[in-house]
Amino acid sequence: MNQTNDNVPVFIPDVLQQENIRVNPVIGQRRIEVVTTTKAAAAMAMQIGFFLAIIVLTTGAQAASENQAEFGQLCHLYQLMTDPIAPITLTQGAGEGTKTSPLAAVQTIMERAQKLNLSVAEDGINTVLADKAKYKNKAAIDGDTAVKGYFTDKTDDDITNLRAEYEEITTASGDSAAFRKKYGTPLNKQQRDALRTPISTLYVKLIGVKNEIKHRTELAYSLITSARVTLAKAVYGDAAVTPIEAHIKPEASLPTITPANFPWHNGGDRNAVCKTAGTDANKAGMALATDMLCICLKHQANTHDACSTSFAPTQAVYNTGRTPAEAQAAFTALKAKCQNSQQAYSIQELPHLFTSAVAAIKASMGTNHVTAAAANTAANTPGKKAFFYGRFVLAGSAPACDADDASPHQTAAKGICIDYSGLMKPGSDIPWIKLVHSGINQLQAAETEESAAISLVGAAEGLETQMESLLLMKSLLTPAASVLIATSNQPSADAQNKCAKFDNNETDCKNNDCDYEKTNKKCKTKTGTESPAATTGEQAGKKCSDYGNQQECEKANDGIPAGQPRKC
Repeated sequence: MNQTNDNVPVFIPDVLQQENIRVNPVIGQRRIEVVTTTKAAAAMAMQIGFFLAIIVLTTGAQAASENQAEFGQLCHLYQLMTDPIAPITLTQGAGEGTKTSPLAAVQTIMERAQKLNLSVAEDGINTVLADKAKYKNKAAIDGDTAVKGYFTDKTDDDITNLRAEYEEITTASGDSAAFRKKYGTPLNKQQRDALRTPISTLYVKLIGVKNEIKHRTELAYSLITSARVTLAKAVYGDAAVTPIEAHIKPEASLPTITPANFPWHNGGDRNAVCKTAGTDANKAGMALATDMLCICLKHQANTHDACSTSFAPTQAVYNTGRTPAEAQAAFTALKAKCQNSQQAYSIQELPHLFTSAVAAIKASMGTNHVTAAAANTAANTPGKKAFFYGRFVLAGSAPACDADDASPHQTAAKGICIDYSGLMKPGSDIPWIKLVHSGINQLQAAETEESAAISLVGAAEGLETQMESLLLMKSLLTPAASVLIATSNQPSADAQNKCAKFDNNETDCKNNDCDYEKTNKKCKTKTGTESPAATTGEQAGKKCSDYGNQQECEKANDGIPAGQPRKC
């Protein structure tokens, strides 16, 4: 019986066409039939032999392995569904930068910002952190009612960390010297009082941003884990995955399933499980692992290999009932023939990769066939073959995925394939592919949360920058004492305006406690008259040497509002 390949175009050299030679490649056997209608000269025969050799070289490598393309598609999808998923990261710094997680990034920001916030801490906090002997732990702090309120929500570890940061702010040695040099710490009381409210307000906002990043990162991880479980069920089915579900982690390879739970009907042969896909447990269509076996296993003993010549399971044929454990052993040998990708993809990449992989599988359905002579048109309509996956043969009778033959790849009504027709009704799909789509949706939801978390890291950086800017501008809050004195000794604007209105009126000028200049008839404020601020100015001008130490100086300034002249 002559056969022709309906799907693969074959290049026939001009020299063969000129001699009226028929080239008939058969995908199943890759047999080339040559028929000549005229006598060829010896030279022409040599040319024909040369071109035939080229054709054999290009097609002969596929004399077996008719399902190699489908096997490759399922291998690719299997690896995407079982390999570790790349962690959520963002890149910081110039050039290639440094990859880190959003949560780790904001934690680093918080550590820097906490030190900035501590630089403007209240006196009670500084007192506790400076005195290690008296306030050695949380219990000691709680025993002092004057300071316990500052550390209500802190643990011993928190206090230890705060004390280390306090020492960096106030000590001029080691690594802390750089911080002191940059920010001019420790700040005096006036500076701390003036900057405390704006800096602490920004710090509280930063804590809120950090908590939001933590929430979104945890939600993203939960969605990725759920997607991983969903995809694992697409590979092995519910019964196999449920016992290992708690051990499935996004960043690790899929745990090994129990052999007895492999998705293969106990006692089922190849045809019983694979010929027609369905929704019964452990049938083709319910798990990707089952379907990988279905397009590669032999139902009947023969020397033909549909997927790989090196695939040799312990049970070579499946024309008798096999157990799930036997099928699992065969699958372990089969998946070893998949090319190892050695790459972890991100949640941004995986939805696109899954979508294209599923599309490739569906595009292959109904295409891998050979047509025998005298094919029955009614029995071989496009609808009959549209959802056959793997090699099948079209002939006088309707196609089928029955592998019960020594040559199912080239015998009418036989095939090493899966018939998904019963599952591909309008609005329906192959069950394990439905799970792939569910996994895609979960990964896309995780990507939304991840993107939000990464954006919030930028917001956290902005808040830290504002805190830093305020601290760097502290010098603007401390005018020189001499300037304050000079300014405070000048008559106030109100005093000057009060007297000026009595120009040219000596009587009213003197009656309102002003000086009258007769030469120019101007009424001016009396010399030596001071505004209320003048007294403060004198206090502000008191020499620092009048105080014994910095503590006495700061104590003298207690009660003076921020922004007002200081005594010292």
